[in-house]
Order: sequence, then C-alpha cells, then structure tokens
Amino acid sequence: VEEMQSCYEEHPQDVLFGLLRMGFGQGRLRRTKYVFIHAIGDQVPAVARGKRSAQRPKMEELMGSYASISVTMELLTTSDLTLKSVVDRVRRAVVVDDDVLDRDKATVSVFSMEAFQQALQEEKRSRMDELRAQRKLRMEQSEATREGSAYSERSVSSMVSLLRSDREALNWLLLGPDPAWLAVRRGTSGYAKTEQLVVPG
Repeated sequence: VEEMQSCYEEHPQDVLFGLLRMGFGQGRLRRTKYVFIHAIGDQVPAVARGKRSAQRPKMEELMGSYASISVTMELLTTSDLTLKSVVDRVRRAVVVDDDVLDRDKATVSVFSMEAFQQALQEEKRSRMDELRAQRKLRMEQSEATREGSAYSERSVSSMVSLLRSDREALNWLLLGPDPAWLAVRRGTSGYAKTEQLVVPG
C-alpha cells in the first residue's frame, strides 16, 4: 500500500486506475481480496477530471475480468490511501464465514491489520527463494534496466494477470494515460483507450 501511495503522490496531474491484492490470514483461513482503485490527482483540472473519470466503468470492467473485485475505493488525496483505510474498507465490504472461524477458534478477525500482516509475512517467506533465483538470473543476464522498467512495456492484461499470482512480488498497480499519447491528443476530446494505458514509471 505504501508503494502504491508513493506512485499516486508522483502523479498529481493524473487520474489513475489500479488494482490492489490484499491477502489476509494463514493456512485454511487465508483469504485474498482485490481492491479497485480510482485515484484522482489533486492537481487535475475539473474538466479533465470529469473526462478521465468517465473511463472508470471500462477500467473496472477490465480489472474485473481478471480478478473478483471485492472493494472499490475512490481516492482524492494520498492520505485516503493507507493500510488502515484499505483494511477497514475490506472488512466492511466482505462477509466472514463465521462457521469456519468458530471451528478454528479464531480470536482475531480474518480481515484485520494483524491478519494482513500475517499473510504478508507468509507470502514473503514463500517467495524468498524464487525471488533470489530471479535476481540471480537477472544479474547473470546483465540486465541494466532501471527499476520498474521490466513492467513498463507490458500490456494491461498481462499486468493484471501478474498481480493475481500469489507467486509474484507484484501486489499492486496503477494505470494512467501514456504521456506521449496525451501530448498528441492535447486539445482534442476523449481519453486514452485501455490499450494505450501504461504503468507510470
């Protein structure tokens, strides 16, 4: 969440759409929830805000075709995007299987900060060896690319597919219009089509 918040802060003149994968609990109680993000930069002019935000249904449908969205959040400031606010929204939006919790004698809600931290640690442990192997391979291949550029050329659909995988380090993404495309379109009506969206880098 903190990384996504930093990315949002770097784009105050953009309207961004994204997806956040949130894991909660461990073992049998493990739950994964997807949060659709509509982030409006605080420096976006009113007319542009309306035009760009009109793409929200298309983006929500696109993200929903890859992941079952449990929660939708509209952000107007970076302070709206905190771990606590996201966990609270997920907790309010989902129904916990009380029978499962009672059988397991769970003392903590599945959708709590503690359960999120436990799931995050479990994910980190399970990916550690795989990430080390990937880093070693990249070093052997002498990849001299800046951080994040490995994702910058991917399509929206491939990025969402990566996000859905528990085996990937990627657990969030924010999408916005390609600046080059916007420069060409400056002064015309409309907004970037889905396939013209890129991951801000």
